[in-house]
Amino acid sequence: MATIYTSDSLRNIFQSSFNLAQWYSFSQHFFNASELKEKPERIIENTSDEGYYLGNINTTDSYRIGLFHYNIRQGSVANKRVGLRNLVKSFINPTWGEFDAALVVFDSGDHWRLSFICDIKGEATSPKRYTYVFGSDDLLYRTPIERFNFLKKKGISFENLRTAFSVEALSDEFFDKYREQYADFIQYATGKRFVKVGSKWEEKVLGEPNTALMQAFNHNEKKIRDYVKKMMGRITFLHFLQRKGWMCEDLNYMQNMFENSPYKNDYLDSVLEPLFFGILNTKPAEREALFADYDWDKSLLNEWKDIPYLNGGLFERDEEDEPESRFPADYFKRLFQFFSEYNFTIDENDPNDAEVGVDPEMLGKIFENLLEDNKDKGAFYTPKEIVRYMCQESLIAYLETNTSVAKDKIRKFVLSPEDGVADIP
Repeated sequence: MATIYTSDSLRNIFQSSFNLAQWYSFSQHFFNASELKEKPERIIENTSDEGYYLGNINTTDSYRIGLFHYNIRQGSVANKRVGLRNLVKSFINPTWGEFDAALVVFDSGDHWRLSFICDIKGEATSPKRYTYVFGSDDLLYRTPIERFNFLKKKGISFENLRTAFSVEALSDEFFDKYREQYADFIQYATGKRFVKVGSKWEEKVLGEPNTALMQAFNHNEKKIRDYVKKMMGRITFLHFLQRKGWMCEDLNYMQNMFENSPYKNDYLDSVLEPLFFGILNTKPAEREALFADYDWDKSLLNEWKDIPYLNGGLFERDEEDEPESRFPADYFKRLFQFFSEYNFTIDENDPNDAEVGVDPEMLGKIFENLLEDNKDKGAFYTPKEIVRYMCQESLIAYLETNTSVAKDKIRKFVLSPEDGVADIP
């Protein structure tokens, strides 16, 4: 009888610690593995990490995908990726034949990474790795479940695997839904919404404005838009802090805090602003006095006592933060539900090594695409690929000028630092 993988059974696999026997079964029944070794074949490595060849998949479009498993002895794969890059080299082994790509599990016991690695033939291009991180029982894993259901429906082809592990598609989806959430708040306040007509965005009147909010902002709609952008940007940033465990050590703290709050009907002024200004922008020794000045609920101080003070401008209180701003609870409920459906990654993704999720670069994309008059002000976000290239070329030029090392070694050192070059001073 064929094994049927439902969304719930996929979630159970992703939330659990890695189980090799379960993965063998999954490789056979979900990925339709063409060959599975009766016993994993050890990869000979000069490393403490144990690597194994498990078998291979022949896709419906005639690509050969190798299946591998690594036990990582030091560190957690939830926060480690640089050291894993060198392991890619072991995928090319004459004994097993040539692979077009590889599906690799990196397991450190607490978490496990499932990576789809492309471009592993030859040396002309660097292997590209796209990764999901699994093993947290308090995460929902909506994106991988959705993508694996796509694979189940469409079949195991090379292109479908690339789509299932696509970072760019996820980023575009996230931003489109983020913009819809933003538009909901703006429409509630102003009665207006930008809608796409053909290839252009046009502002339409879709309802009555909220009298209290319009009066609070002196009927200045741009100030309302700027305020909502800043509020949502702050909340987005907190989801990255949440992923680091800095929000009360709860990976779903932002949504849980809302669900458990007695202040849902005045959530922005009664909860979010005390968190923004009274905690994140205030040193611990000064928090109690500020809470008293603004008559904020002091019981929140104990709950938030371990949240760090951030010495930056994002959470500084300014003129736009002064008006009373009340939005219906349902707007925040939808907003936090939306955020909870995505994996927020802590590190900005490398072009050749990307975790499937929302990375900090998204803050720049939001800033550029939602900032009004950005062309007139010259405010543009520079994509990380361009920044990376500029930094690499500048470093190469500096080393060529200031060292006697051969140019080819300098380029290898800068472009492939994981390989190492001994005579770079």
